[in-house]
Amino acid sequence: MSDCWNVATESGAATNVAVGKGSMENDEILEEVDERFQVLESKILHQENTIEELNSVVIRQQNQIDILVAEVERLSEGLDSRAPGDVDPEEEPPPPHY
Repeated sequence: MSDCWNVATESGAATNVAVGKGSMENDEILEEVDERFQVLESKILHQENTIEELNSVVIRQQNQIDILVAEVERLSEGLDSRAPGDVDPEEEPPPPHY
């Protein structure tokens, strides 16, 4: 007695494959299934590499965001620490359009 697999072919039709009988039709179907598995494995490997690359980009961008946020906070604190009356309007040069 041989095992029987229910396999979807490329066209989407389900086919019962009797494993161990060695008929040409079953061998062709098994070969097609093997090729499809190889294609899927290749796609998964490509997706894993893409995910790793995207993760590296996200980490780098988050580090840049953290640096920029710290810089904005530092600049904001510098502006907040200056009182509006610290600068004498007479000492300030006129705007360029005068």
